[in-house]
Amino acid sequence: MRRRKLQAFQRWKAFFSGREGELLWEPIVIMLIIVIMILNCMNLLQMMVKYQHVHYIAKELAQTIELNGQVTSDVKEQLRDLNDKLQTNAKMTVENIRYLDSSKKIQFRDSFTVVVEDSYDMTILTPAFSKRPVVLKIPIKSTIEGMSEVYWKDY
Repeated sequence: MRRRKLQAFQRWKAFFSGREGELLWEPIVIMLIIVIMILNCMNLLQMMVKYQHVHYIAKELAQTIELNGQVTSDVKEQLRDLNDKLQTNAKMTVENIRYLDSSKKIQFRDSFTVVVEDSYDMTILTPAFSKRPVVLKIPIKSTIEGMSEVYWKDY
């Protein structure tokens, strides 16, 4: 009985150290690398879709500000609606804006910049002993320039 165990051990040792096991391990390692590459590509595609959503939100908000000639509660409500519709958590800021006097109105042909920011949570590892996965937050930012299309008369 002991001799059989010794022979089995020697066969396993030869299998892992010799040339015999090389044919078995190469395809396994290659398949593992291919699966990891495919999963990374899927993660990158999801990140690109998230960027497209953020860019779409920025374009829509810039167009609304252009047509209204001011940043109103309609813009913030539209941001909330788009966040719900596209399942994002985007935040908007309006920069490089020149208001007409003390009012919050943008004069005709005055430009402004809409910046929409969000982040993509890329899961790196989900350990079996923990409920919280290891996540890498990748910031996503889209900047759109707009120009007011409303002429406000000065009184």
